[in-house]
Amino acid sequence: MKKYLSLILKDLVIMKNNLPFTALIIVGVPLLFWTPTPAGSGLAAFSVTYILALYMTLQSLAYYESKYRKAENVLNATPYPRQAIVIARYIFLSMIYIVSLLMYILLSLAIPYLQPLTATEALVALLIGSLLMGVLQPLTYRFGIEKTRYINMVVMIGIGIGFPYLVKAVADGTIRLGFLNSIPPLLIGTIALLLSLVILAVSALVSISVYRKKEFS
Repeated sequence: MKKYLSLILKDLVIMKNNLPFTALIIVGVPLLFWTPTPAGSGLAAFSVTYILALYMTLQSLAYYESKYRKAENVLNATPYPRQAIVIARYIFLSMIYIVSLLMYILLSLAIPYLQPLTATEALVALLIGSLLMGVLQPLTYRFGIEKTRYINMVVMIGIGIGFPYLVKAVADGTIRLGFLNSIPPLLIGTIALLLSLVILAVSALVSISVYRKKEFS
């Protein structure tokens, strides 16, 4: 466990210069959804907050690692196995979700009209983030930040901008998903959680396989 804590601290130190901006996203983005009207805005607000914070973290870590390649070479010369390095990265990224969730709950309690988040909505947001992380993280390990920078940007920002409109369209009936009303929220949340865990587990295994084969010079 100590080795994972050390590696997580390493990631925290790597992106220390970007932590204030990430914190600003986590606190500031929900305020953009400070409105008394739209249904489902809790899911939209939290999802966008989490996605943008996750994007910022992924880009920061990848950028600094590509900028200081010798540091990564030194890290791989230490007794830390590559598997532990990858798993610690996934744990660190998962902490972004926890911090974003706790902050959103506190903000929704303190600010009038900021829609509260249900457990099901929180788990659906986790699934969305897991899909993004599950796909983009192995690609970054495989091709590096230079080749995946624009793919990451388009996917993250596209979802960050488009998702609130999707939620609004469902809420006002423009897009009809009536069949979901027949599914208990507890079941939806459970499925979202299980899918998130499976996606992250498979993604981590792929990332470990890619990273083990990576050569450092």
